[in-house]
This record gives sequence, C-alpha cells and structure tokens, in this order.
Amino acid sequence: MAEGGGNGARVTPGNSNEIGALWEARDKNGGLYYKGRINGISVNVFKNNRKSSENSPDWRVLKCLPVKDRVKPAEWSPSGQFTVTEEWLRSHSTKDGGYTAVQLSLVEVAWPPQRDWMQRATGRTISDYQRRVFEAIGAGQPQPPEENHDAA
Repeated sequence: MAEGGGNGARVTPGNSNEIGALWEARDKNGGLYYKGRINGISVNVFKNNRKSSENSPDWRVLKCLPVKDRVKPAEWSPSGQFTVTEEWLRSHSTKDGGYTAVQLSLVEVAWPPQRDWMQRATGRTISDYQRRVFEAIGAGQPQPPEENHDAA
C-alpha cells in the first residue's frame, strides 16, 4: 500500500494499522479497478459509475469467491442489460422480506431508502452481473464474480 491515507498514517509493511493491500488492474474493456486482500479476504474494488446521490458510495468492494463457488463464464454476461421491474424486486427480497444496502445500491437506491424507492427503481437498466448479485443476496447465496477479476 502507498504512503498516506485518510488519517495521514503512513502505511508500510508490518504496520499494525494495515488491514490489507490493493493493486491497480484493468478489466477487458480497459476499465480501472483494484484487486487485493482486506483482512485476509480477496476483494475487487470497482468505481460506482451509477452514483445517484451524494449518499451513494464512490467505490464498491466485492468479495471474491473461491474458484469452486464461481459460475461458469458461459452462464452469465457481464455486459448484458436487465430492466428492473417491481415484480422482480419483490421476488428477490431477503428471507426476512427486506433488502440489504448492497441490494439497493445495485438498483441505484441510496441507503436508507425512501418510502417510494421501489417505484423509483422500477424501469432502471442494470447490468446482468448486478441482477445476478441482487438475486444471490436475496437468496442468501454467494455472489457471482466479475469476469477476469481474480484477486492477488
């Protein structure tokens, strides 16, 4: 990790404040993302290109799955598009009947959600990958990985 940080602390190998390390990487389209480990967990960090408000995160951190838990690339399309419907939203709530902050961010809804969030999310276009992650969270399953984003 580089020197600096939000609190001005110097981050060097062996520093007790260090919780992980990230490396710059490029996806197959040349887009910048970061890969690495935080607290022993392999992660990928992506720019939030669908920021809908100042409360929306600038970057999203996704946990990488072991190879045995990943879907085959032929089973999903990271460049595919999906239009959100109210029926789809309702059918992919968590087992408690609610939604997580991550699920809502996938459909461009800020946390905490406003009363009309479902109507505002309906009709939005999200990627096939965002759809699959939303569905996996609702089902309590591991999230599918981004293509070619293996952490170091």
